[in-house]
Amino acid sequence: MGPHGRDRPLQMVLLDDDEQDDGSRAADDAPRLWAWARRRPLVAVIGGCSALVLVAAFVVVAPRLTAGRERTAVLSAASFEGAVHSLAHPLEERWSVAADSSVVPVLVGDTLVVATDDPAHHLAGIDVVTGERLWDRGPFGSAGSPVQDCVALGGSVACVAGRPGRGSDPPSSVVLLDATAGRVLAAHDVPGRWGEIAAVGRDVVLAGWVPDGLGVVRVDPRTGAVRWAAPPSDRAHPRDTGNITLAASGDVVVASSFPSQLALHATDGTALPLDDADDVVRLRTDGTYVRTRYLSNAGSIAAASRVTDGTGQVVLTTQGEALEPSVDDPASPRTLTVEEVDGAVAVRAYLGRSTEASWLATEPAGSVVLDAGGRVLLEREESLVGLDAATGRRVWQRPVAVEPRGVFSDGSRVAVPVRMPDGSRGIAAFRLDDGDQVWRVTLPDDTRRVVRLGAQLYVLADDRVVALR
Repeated sequence: MGPHGRDRPLQMVLLDDDEQDDGSRAADDAPRLWAWARRRPLVAVIGGCSALVLVAAFVVVAPRLTAGRERTAVLSAASFEGAVHSLAHPLEERWSVAADSSVVPVLVGDTLVVATDDPAHHLAGIDVVTGERLWDRGPFGSAGSPVQDCVALGGSVACVAGRPGRGSDPPSSVVLLDATAGRVLAAHDVPGRWGEIAAVGRDVVLAGWVPDGLGVVRVDPRTGAVRWAAPPSDRAHPRDTGNITLAASGDVVVASSFPSQLALHATDGTALPLDDADDVVRLRTDGTYVRTRYLSNAGSIAAASRVTDGTGQVVLTTQGEALEPSVDDPASPRTLTVEEVDGAVAVRAYLGRSTEASWLATEPAGSVVLDAGGRVLLEREESLVGLDAATGRRVWQRPVAVEPRGVFSDGSRVAVPVRMPDGSRGIAAFRLDDGDQVWRVTLPDDTRRVVRLGAQLYVLADDRVVALR
């Protein structure tokens, strides 16, 4: 074979030090490093400590910085009150904790207070970012009755514990806890059966079924002192124990369980104007309350509403049922009403205190669920409809199998629970400007409903709470 053939004799070649294999170099370097450290011990110690500091920074500090950024993002404010932080990306499960979903969790700072058993005899504080359980307390009150409802009160959480139904024995209890540490600040019995709680300044108001009907009291949760007890509404059946809706805003408290309704001054519990013709009474977040009456007219249900302020003065009269959508940007100047007309739905917009509608939109069906981002959104069983908020003109319509109870927005997008093609539950987000779908994800199989707490969304499942991020 030629000069480059296989039978060419092998030749020995000497390698330079930097051409030796890594294993040989490591073996040679170790003694040299040790010798250097013995010649310069102070420099070696400083270098070793510096290396340890760098490692500690990577192992300890870096995760803390990441957690700090996540905490800031989770607790940051939304674009407006009632909005969520962002719907730009698909939601994913961040953590879940065991909880009784019959008691809606309460967010206080960075602590989520949840009921942990059914009936709800115990409460737990959960770190809203990590899902870590911080504390566990209960039972509460002299009777050890289950918690019925809770509300944030400054940096604390106030809860009412008691038994459902009418009567006065055993009494209910109002419990005040430090939400961060779980320390029980106060616990007092309040005569009566109280099942709903709302905050009024530093106090709470309770609503429940007293022997004479639907009742409301205002209580100082720190001392248990009853500041006032309103005369009960006796319009309901003597044995009625239906669900009660309680809300407080400004100087107005409204409690209702049809046909019983109370509208009260928060300061002293005196009655605000209502009459027998008011079929529905709802409190708005601006402290006004809406009294709506319905009339049957040629097969349709006509409605008229009177918006009343905290002094009892009617400030606006509208045609249709004046409503406050689930998502309502406080910057919106509109009062929206909805009314059935000849088998269709008439949506009207009133600006300021004008009694003349600025626009009227007639749609085959739908409920008004949003007024934000330049759109008024109607939710139907099988579609979403976006109206131009300035004119009422239909801008888009998207087919989607909407699930009831839950509409959320970040001001640019809207998310609604939906039925997925395979029949499972999911949630989907759409752009408000053109209705295009942004994303759609499947929710846990045991989902009962989705709620907004602060500026984030959570799933209330059969026996747990799931944080979506």
